Amino acid sequence: MYHYRYATKEELKPVKAELEEIVHRVQDEVRDYFTFSYYYIGSSAKNRNLVTYDPTTKVGFDFDVNLYVNDEEEDYNPKEIRDILKNAFDRVIRYYGYN
Repeated sequence: MYHYRYATKEELKPVKAELEEIVHRVQDEVRDYFTFSYYYIGSSAKNRNLVTYDPTTKVGFDFDVNLYVNDEEEDYNPKEIRDILKNAFDRVIRYYGYN
């Protein structure tokens, strides 16, 4: 059973840094297709500090992030964009011990 609580800024710092490193590597992976930007929203938006997790298992860091794809020429349809991003995330997260 999970026992979620709000994470402190100090607890979030290394996790958020790793998340941003993953996103930046994915940005590099997909650059030949399109670029994208990302923004924290909801509970993880700037100055909200409402991210939850289970301190006993480190499960559930609840970062809400929106990705904004820049495909101005509309070279890719939504499914292609999703597949390109998913495949890039799948490749990158392996280096961080996720699957």
